[in-house]
Parts: sequence; structure tokens; C-alpha cells
Amino acid sequence: MSKVVSKIGGKHYDWREVTAADFILNAKLAACLLVRKKFKPGAKVLIIAHSSYWVLLMEFACLYAGLTVVPIYETASKRQVKSVVDQVNPCCGFIDSVRYESLLPKDLEVIGVQELVESTHGTRVNEKKLAERRPSNTDVAAMVWTAGMDGKRVGIEYTHEDFLKNVDTVSARLKGSGLNVDRYLSFLSFAHISPRIFLYAAISLGARVGVSPGVRHLLKDLADFKPTFIVSVPRVFDSLYAQILDSAPNHLLSLLIKWQIHRVTIGKTSPRLTRKVKQMFGGCLEGVFSSAIKADSRLLQTFTDFGVPAFDCYTSTEFKGVISMNVPKQNKIGTVGVPLEQFQVAVEDGEILIDGAKTGDLGAIDSDGFLSINGREKDVIILRNGRSVLPEPLQQALATDPMIEDVLVIGENRPYLAALISLNNQHKRKVLDDCGLDEDSIEGAVLIDRLVEKAIEKLNRLNSKDESILKYVILEDGFAKKDEFMTGSLLLKRDAVCKFYKQLINEVLY
Repeated sequence: MSKVVSKIGGKHYDWREVTAADFILNAKLAACLLVRKKFKPGAKVLIIAHSSYWVLLMEFACLYAGLTVVPIYETASKRQVKSVVDQVNPCCGFIDSVRYESLLPKDLEVIGVQELVESTHGTRVNEKKLAERRPSNTDVAAMVWTAGMDGKRVGIEYTHEDFLKNVDTVSARLKGSGLNVDRYLSFLSFAHISPRIFLYAAISLGARVGVSPGVRHLLKDLADFKPTFIVSVPRVFDSLYAQILDSAPNHLLSLLIKWQIHRVTIGKTSPRLTRKVKQMFGGCLEGVFSSAIKADSRLLQTFTDFGVPAFDCYTSTEFKGVISMNVPKQNKIGTVGVPLEQFQVAVEDGEILIDGAKTGDLGAIDSDGFLSINGREKDVIILRNGRSVLPEPLQQALATDPMIEDVLVIGENRPYLAALISLNNQHKRKVLDDCGLDEDSIEGAVLIDRLVEKAIEKLNRLNSKDESILKYVILEDGFAKKDEFMTGSLLLKRDAVCKFYKQLINEVLY
């Protein structure tokens, strides 16, 4: 196993290095704590916490103790947590913040970081007790929650064998790709399946693993840790791109904008520009993997042209992990790569099948065996004229604009497409400051609206009339109830948003 390097601390996080031997010892000591609490083998442990060393340690402790991990996104509402609790009947909950305690039932035992830390202060491990609880390959290791094909949240059981198979196939694909797998940075919640698979793969490949608490200071963490590969979701890449523009010096920003406009005609980037951007990511990145949903191909091409090679993947919680992936020696931007040998992937009537079962995803397989994802069947918008439109590519294309943070394209049974848009307030303030305009001024509002309008006009020029967005509304304060509107993959929940903004949609957009 590799070394684990984690950001540990209170308000100020510092990197600390833990050897593989020390990590295993601490995990076993923590497992002994769970055994002493007399939790039965197979009992469910709820985890509500940010990405951190202690969450990783708790996961391994549960595995050693023969318990089942049930991670929940830290953005989950009390209602969502209650739904999970009612279904799994957990033996305890692990949290890293007292504010999460209010989400749990009052009678449920809660383990905090402090108790976990104290359990690792010993040196004696009851190996006999742990050996008695050693799980078999067919025992359930974790339950991962997702929105099923019918829109209802379901818990997918992953056995130890499920994890081992997917980790082995992902590791083999990475190892044979020529990618430098020396250093891996983990920063997403372990409730995501793909970051967990990549993390385990990195450990199995002997990488030095860094664990940081989320994406808030991701650019700094990348610069500090200098990973050679990472995995994230498209929304984070949109945010990173916006941060590059916001953090760039004025001369570099002008180069970025000029390069963006003339990218097609010049066919290459400035070496100085590439070097500057690559340094922002730590200078060592050789692989940036996008998972959960298909990313905008232009965004991936942008990162690649910046000297930070980007690779799209296809992940399905229901079908147990990473299904297909692009890698350095086998990469085709615009696709999600060649399926892993573990799965039988086919396309029938435009819908992707995995091992003979329908996925609800629309796609195609080209002559080279690369899989493409076009969208979710349940998200297809049928306009009043009968034309079918996939909203996801339009939403992702708009989200690459640094001014736009979230966007939902709507139009079901309507005469045209419209969009609800929230802004990236940090970028908005920077643009207004650079222009010497007040945030509350009419001139400032007109400028921001014009920039959003230009982004939409740019997108519309690439699409047919039916695929063009004819009206939009800027939600100045962002999407209300954002945590409740967001899925685990950081996508907006279409039905919930449309229901909440029903009056605005009916009176303003249509």
C-alpha cells in the first residue's frame, strides 16, 4: 500500500504524511473500537463527512471489522438522511462536524473524529477478534445511494468482490496506459462511486495518496500536493476553469481570452501560456479524469490544450462502478472511452445496455470500440412540435462560461427552449471590479446580462433553431434550496427545480 498524505487540522489544514504501515495499524485499532462497541458483522455504519484522512480511516476500520459502510453526501437534507436511516437501520453514525449531528436520529450512537483519533493512540490490536470478523468476498462492503431509473433514491449494495473486480480492471487500464500514477489527490465525497474506485486503484498501484477536504481550495491543494492524476466531475472542471481565469494575472488573462477566440485558427497554444496554466495545477498532472456524467468535449479539449490531458469516463452506480474510460494511449475526446473488459456493453435502439440490462443512457459505439454518451433517456425534452432535444450537452456547454455557475434548460411540451441560470458570483465581482462598476448599479446589471446573452448567442450559433435557447432568467441569488436541488453527481434535479420555479417559468419564460 502507498503512503497516505492528508490535510489534517481545524481551521488551518496542514499536510501530514502517514506510512502504509501506520495507516493499517490505525485502521485496525479503529476497527477494534467498533468491535468493542459490539456492532454485529454486517451492521451498517452511516458516514456523513467531507473527504478526509479520517473518513478513509473509518472506511478501512469498518472493512476490518466486517461492517457495511453507508456514505451520505454531506449536503444531504434531514429528510434525505431520515429516508436512508429508515431503510438501512444503522448501528451508528460517523460525522466530522457537530452540525451533522442534527441530521441523525437522537437515539443513534454517534462517533466523531475525536473518538476515532483517540482509538488510534494504542498499539495493541486484537488480531484474533478481527480475524473472526474477516468478511468474505460475497459480504456487502458498502451501500451507495443514487437516483434510480424511476427517479427514486435507491441504495446499491457493493460486495467486496464488486469493489475488487472494478478496482482491478481500472488499475490494469491505468497501468497499461503509460500514465504516471505516482501521486493521486482525492477531494470528492466518498459517496461518489468513481472517486472511491480511483482512490482504491491508486492505493493498489502504490501511489502516494493525498486526501484534501473538498474543492473549496482545490487549486491551492493541487499546487501544494502536485498530483500526477486526479478524478472529478464536470461541474468541478467548470469551476477550475473559472478559477484559472479569475486567478490569472491580467496579461495572462488577455492571452487566455485571445487564445480561446483563435484556438481553431492557430491550431496550438503558446508554450508560455501552457506552462503557466500547468503550474496552477501543480506542474505534474498527466491525467485529469472526468466521471459521473459525460463532460463537455470542448472543456476537456481546453484542459488538454493547456497541457493538462483530460480523459472522460462513464460511471454507473447501479452497474457497480467505472464502466469505460479514456486513457493516454487510448483516448478519443467526445467519447467516454473503450469499455472495461469486466463489462459487456452494447447499444440497442440508441440505449446503452450493460451485461444485457438497460441503463436509461443514450449512446453509440463507433468502429474503434469507443463509447459515446448522448444523455439520459428520462431527461429528453419533447418540444410542442414533437422535436426531441437533449438538454445536457447544452447545459454543459453553457456551464463552461466562467460567468455561469449552474444552468437548467427546460422546454417540455413548450414551443421553444428556455433556461434558468445562476451566476458565478466570484467571477461576476471580478468583472465588475475590473470595469469599475458597482455590483448594484444598473450599468453593472446590464453588463452582466449582456455577457450571459453573448454566451447563449455563441451556443445558439452552433445549434439548430429547435436546439436554441430563446429565453432565459438569471437567478440573482442562485438556485434556492440548492442542496436539495442537487444530485450526488452535482446535477440539478429537473423535476424539483421546475416545481419550485413553476410560477416564474409560466409567467416569465413562457
